[in-house]
Amino acid sequence: HLDTWLSEASRAAKRRRHRLTLIIRGESDWCRAQAVQLWRQWAPSAGLWLGETVPGGPGANHGIRSLAPAAFRQALGGEHDLSLVDALDSFSANAFAALSGSLIGGGLLVVLWPDHAPDAEHAHDAERGAFRRRCERLWATGADTWIYTPDSPALSPPGAEPAAPAIQVLTGDQREAMSAVLSAAQGHRNRPVALVADRGRGKSAVLGMAAAHLQQLRPRRILVTAPRVDAVASVFRHAALGWPDARHSRLRLHHGAGEIAFIAVDALLREQPAADLLLIDEAAAMGMPNLHGLLRRYPRIVFATTVHGYEGSGRGFDVRFTPVLDQQTPGWRRVVMREPVRWADRDPLEAMLGALLVLDAEPPLLDVGAGAATPRIERVDAAALADNEPLLRQVFALLAEAHYQTTPDDLRLVLDDPAARLWVSVVGEQPVAVCLTLDEGGFDAATAAAIWQAERRPRGHLLAQSLAVHGGLRGSLQLKGRRVLRIAVHRDLRRHRIGKALLAAVVEASREAGIDYLGSSFAGAEDVLAFWAQSALLPARLGVHRDGSSGQYSVQVLRGLSTAGERLVAEALAAFAESLPLLLADAVRDLEPALALRLLTGTAIAAPLAARSREILALYANGQRQFEACLAPLHQLVRRLPGAALTVPDAPLLSARLVQRWSWAQCAQYFDGRGRRDIEQRIRAVVQSLLQQSA
Repeated sequence: HLDTWLSEASRAAKRRRHRLTLIIRGESDWCRAQAVQLWRQWAPSAGLWLGETVPGGPGANHGIRSLAPAAFRQALGGEHDLSLVDALDSFSANAFAALSGSLIGGGLLVVLWPDHAPDAEHAHDAERGAFRRRCERLWATGADTWIYTPDSPALSPPGAEPAAPAIQVLTGDQREAMSAVLSAAQGHRNRPVALVADRGRGKSAVLGMAAAHLQQLRPRRILVTAPRVDAVASVFRHAALGWPDARHSRLRLHHGAGEIAFIAVDALLREQPAADLLLIDEAAAMGMPNLHGLLRRYPRIVFATTVHGYEGSGRGFDVRFTPVLDQQTPGWRRVVMREPVRWADRDPLEAMLGALLVLDAEPPLLDVGAGAATPRIERVDAAALADNEPLLRQVFALLAEAHYQTTPDDLRLVLDDPAARLWVSVVGEQPVAVCLTLDEGGFDAATAAAIWQAERRPRGHLLAQSLAVHGGLRGSLQLKGRRVLRIAVHRDLRRHRIGKALLAAVVEASREAGIDYLGSSFAGAEDVLAFWAQSALLPARLGVHRDGSSGQYSVQVLRGLSTAGERLVAEALAAFAESLPLLLADAVRDLEPALALRLLTGTAIAAPLAARSREILALYANGQRQFEACLAPLHQLVRRLPGAALTVPDAPLLSARLVQRWSWAQCAQYFDGRGRRDIEQRIRAVVQSLLQQSA
């Protein structure tokens, strides 16, 4: 009866332009055999099998195009009429969301689902499995979702509804977006446009149609970039339709002096070719440093990005990049596209994905007076959270809003990982802050030895292994650590000390549970570092490569909770204090000086300056000594900076010039100076202020 259902379901789905979901549940061999039969009968024009295992090997005799879950980003920007997710051995919520988002209206999503929790990916699945149980509960009640097992009765196909209205050339949202793109190209310079939407709203189509329309008005050089070449296929397809005179060669359309061409972002930043307009697709996945560089170089630029994060980077654009646009190009325009194009409105799969992966959750609206109330702090059990859908959505919405890297896989971690712990601050019945932690370390001697010798790298033990491998602190592997993975406060209640109170509760609960040390790893920023310092979590490591999503260096902070933990943390902090000046002068010379200054004050030497050094510095501050003659006392001062130095204007100049070894010209450019004389005068004033503070 699967054959009959497929035939009727296909006709109904294409007529309605809605996407259907079929769950094939059973033993692995049976599920995959059914999937191969289904694939042959559906005969997709563009199908994709997501999974580690394809019967007979990838594509063997089945015409199946397969993709490993780890490579799911390759599906972004593509379109499929059959998407098959093999969840029999492992399940990636991120990959599942990405592939579902590429499915067009009238298409079929097939999920191969085991009868029991798989062992291959995480042994804890069988123990908790709250995520799996929740999936099954929502699928059982989902519209246009069918579950097929060896014992299933005949499946009822979708009802024969009237055909959806013909798709307009442009939706209302697309017309507004296209108008904004044309204004960016033809209006005032330095007024970027950001097209923001969920998947399937036609952002790429708008870019292509707008580029073609501009070429019809007059020849232009329009450059297109994206994280991957295949992500812009839709842009060029729509551009070619609107510019029929153009010749097409690879990812380039050209006619006369007009051109629309793809260029990789690294080449774009390196070569900086001239362009009348730069179009960036999948902007949130480009990396913040790249976006910063492109914004500075190109005065006419359009960003298209997905915010509800299949990739887990979409919110990074909103959280980290829109403030940059506000500051550097205050005339920028944001266009939100809501009307679906890739499928019809009220698509059941989109509704199911929003519910299943909480992609569309928004933080709760607070009652008046919530800011004046004292929250109570509760530890929330994963099983109870999975059964309380309103609380789950509110908690995950808080995490997603505050942390741009929150992904669908994080939902699974919250519900299924036995190392995860969740605390919630509640006012009345409303959650206003959340803290998610992971337990680490506690390895037996044999496992610790294997990790130390680089023979094993267990997942999920970031701090424990970092302290051992990078810090040389072998004891971290057998001690019990707890890492704060996320801490988030409702946007309307920040600066109310709610986060600090929540973290204090986590500290006490962790100490009572026998945890030896608490820590966190995050994208380094001065204000974030200050938050952790307020709770005595101090920097113990600085990464040497900028993160692709945040554009920042990672920082790890630690606090000892037990006697052994305090001893370990003291060793880590001492080692970091010794290595920090060397790092700032070498691998991380480009660190933001204000952040470098905060790190230096946090690792300052407690000993006072020698009287002779103070005397020389006083002469320098008064203009009676040259900079080069005072290098030793100046370095001594920098290594003894008190926390009060953070409030001294221009104090980051000390880090930039003396520790990071920026040239006078670099300092003048970064700090808006008029040359060496101006910068040195400001440094003299800083030295004078610090000497007065320590008098």
